[in-house]
Amino acid sequence: MPASPMVKMSNYDTHKFLGLLPLPLVVVFLWMAYDGGFAEIEPLILILVWWLLHTLVITPDIDTLSIPSKRLGPLGWIIRKLSKHRKTWHSPLFWAVYFGLSYNYLGWWTLGGVFPIYCHIYVDIITSWLNRRKIIKLLKKLF
Repeated sequence: MPASPMVKMSNYDTHKFLGLLPLPLVVVFLWMAYDGGFAEIEPLILILVWWLLHTLVITPDIDTLSIPSKRLGPLGWIIRKLSKHRKTWHSPLFWAVYFGLSYNYLGWWTLGGVFPIYCHIYVDIITSWLNRRKIIKLLKKLF
């Protein structure tokens, strides 16, 4: 049987791809804000750093033996031991509190992590819903 033309990506790669997908547009928007004099360069750079950090390291999957968890070293091990997968770290409420506190204490640039985190959570919710309804298996058979 011929190989499927459908691209197969791991969950991590899918989350990373979706988290980074709008980044070029964000960079253009931030550059326009800087060039127009609406913002200083330092917070704009911090937004991008925060975005990348929450796409590649601090993700809802740090509670599993995942690439982001391994990047955290001993802290990742502690988080895996103290939490269950898809509980606290996959809670939209947890992240709302996290980003609210970081916004309040660190600044508005910390909101750069909102999109990658919520994108990850909602992709997981949609995928779980489709898997429960056997739709993913059906699509894989078709393609």
